[in-house]
Amino acid sequence: MKRLISQRYERKTVGTMPKECFLEFSYYTDPGEYASLYDEVSTSLEGISEVVHTQLIHPMAAQLLSIELSEEQKKDEERCTTMRGILTMLQRRAPIGLSSERKNHQKVVNNCRGHALFMTSILKSRGIPARLRCGFAPYLPFDFSCDHTVLEAWLDGSWRLIDADATDGFVRGRGFDFSVYDIPHEHFDFGWEAWQRVRQGRDPIERYGIPGGISGWPFLHTAMIRDMLALFGQEVQVWECPQFRDIPESEVKPTLDRIAGLMRDTDDNLEELREYHDMLELTDLKKG
Repeated sequence: MKRLISQRYERKTVGTMPKECFLEFSYYTDPGEYASLYDEVSTSLEGISEVVHTQLIHPMAAQLLSIELSEEQKKDEERCTTMRGILTMLQRRAPIGLSSERKNHQKVVNNCRGHALFMTSILKSRGIPARLRCGFAPYLPFDFSCDHTVLEAWLDGSWRLIDADATDGFVRGRGFDFSVYDIPHEHFDFGWEAWQRVRQGRDPIERYGIPGGISGWPFLHTAMIRDMLALFGQEVQVWECPQFRDIPESEVKPTLDRIAGLMRDTDDNLEELREYHDMLELTDLKKG
């Protein structure tokens, strides 16, 4: 099933300052009628992260910890794709707000994108500009740089890269000396960076992928475009595969090269990136 982006979302106007257009809730980050639940959340990054981890559980974490998921929970990633959906499901399973007392069977199962979406939504509610970023994390427990969704928050006059899914203890246990609340750029490969490195022959294409041996040009293409879409409030699911409309196959890679060049200076090139954004449609891989 294909859906034209221009038919699905309202156009956002880019503000005069890089951060201004990232203050508003998107369709995906909007908590809707559950916005008041955020009132009880700590204002610190650590406190927000703790809330996210007590409400969500990553499917791989459930597997590693031998946590038995209900049949309903196994469908959460497909059904709970927005913050309104996640919060609705949380309160349906246990109407206890965002309490740390939530049991595993009362949590919502969601991947790194869901964790990043949750923290981004809370930060926006605090008046802090925030946005999802898609790329690859070499600090995850694999022998390659794994597909991963994180977020950026505008703090102290600059964008700070944050991982809402991992913890400081986790990355330090992996031998990395940095905080997940301020990830150095060299420890995260943005989608555009991975694309350029492979295109320029600096990295083998197998360096970037997901568990199960999935990699290749279509995968790099998808990661970079998802990163661009998130800049415009379209934080699509990890299985959605954005494709161009009306571009010959021979022009796809050169077009992606141009997008990657613009993504090097994201905030300065938002208007030009919008032009490429308007050329896209989405194919939901789980629905055909």
